[in-house]
Amino acid sequence: MQPHPSVRVAPPGHPVPLRAPVGPALAGYAEVRAADGVPRAVFPRAYAELLRIAAGVPAGVA
Repeated sequence: MQPHPSVRVAPPGHPVPLRAPVGPALAGYAEVRAADGVPRAVFPRAYAELLRIAAGVPAGVA
């Protein structure tokens, strides 16, 4: 199964880093949930850690 064309976040450890927009409103939560491609691969992370592992940049998302 191929990911949706709008998905641009490389999985952790991917050889090609991709910058991912991450909504700054998530910073208001002590913990956010991220997923690694399938529903059973959901994992908790702090906002700052999510930015780090996703090579993310705080950006407004719609």
